[in-house]
Amino acid sequence: MLAAILGNGVSVMGAAFAWIAARSLRGVSTRWWLYVGPAAATGLATWWESPEGGAWPGGVALLIGMGAMLGLSAWELIALYRTSVLRVDHRQYGEAHTAIAALAVSSVVVSAFYAIRAATFFTAGPESSFYVDWFGPRTTTFLILILLVVVSYTVTALSHFEIERGWRTRAVTDDLTGMLHRSAFLEHAQHILRERSGDGTVQAVIVADLDHFKEVNDMHGHAHGDRVLIAFSRATRAALGDQDLAARFGGEEFVIFLADADVDVAIAVTGAINAAFESTAEADRQLPTVSYGVAGIKDHMSLEEAIHLADSALYRAKRAGRAQVAAHEHGDV
Repeated sequence: MLAAILGNGVSVMGAAFAWIAARSLRGVSTRWWLYVGPAAATGLATWWESPEGGAWPGGVALLIGMGAMLGLSAWELIALYRTSVLRVDHRQYGEAHTAIAALAVSSVVVSAFYAIRAATFFTAGPESSFYVDWFGPRTTTFLILILLVVVSYTVTALSHFEIERGWRTRAVTDDLTGMLHRSAFLEHAQHILRERSGDGTVQAVIVADLDHFKEVNDMHGHAHGDRVLIAFSRATRAALGDQDLAARFGGEEFVIFLADADVDVAIAVTGAINAAFESTAEADRQLPTVSYGVAGIKDHMSLEEAIHLADSALYRAKRAGRAQVAAHEHGDV
């Protein structure tokens, strides 16, 4: 009896771990009682059923628990497949996307099998030839083995995906701030511009420069200067939308691409960045101010031209006394 209680509980917990793993792929955490609870409930149900000499102590609880946990796993995997987590780099990481789909389908099949098996357990009985032939240990073992093969394949594919994504991220982002490099920024922004060409949306570019940054390094040291750059980068990301991009173009200069914003919205974004940046100030060390240049992207204007116009506006802001925003108005020379 003890073996049946422990075996059924551990089996359901194993299926629950598959659900936890699927949730973790989506970046969702799971409280411990959500997987310990079903396993404990299965063990208690096994003890409660405990028909001496019965065909299968705890069979109903086991079937329901396994079906429920595998069903939840399938639900999470389908949700993962439908999100943009893997679609962003689908061409580079298509194998991982395929592996998620294969595991989702396998989980649906095994979950459905356990649901039908539970129904047959109630209707035909565990000792009927139909139940034994179609839903007995041999069929169950066969399906579980297939699921394990798919799980192994998925784990391998996702491991490769994470390794490649890590290297790819390091190749296109600045090590200190985590922002895009110049080339990656230009590539991504130009791609968005091509996709949205002619759809009526407007875009804008912001060039930002931290004022008197050399003095920050000279007065407080380069370590503090690095913290300032990191703080500004985080403030910038917090103020941007999902489709917006930001890059460190070098030193203390940053360039921001707003995928759906005009000049007025871009100016408001600089205010949001300043507010978030100023909130990180240390009590004994004042943050540098920031100057911004803003330019809208008109039809048939290249991204490089827009950045040049925003950069020219930035220099006007610098000449006017720094710590302000200057916008390029189309028609300016």
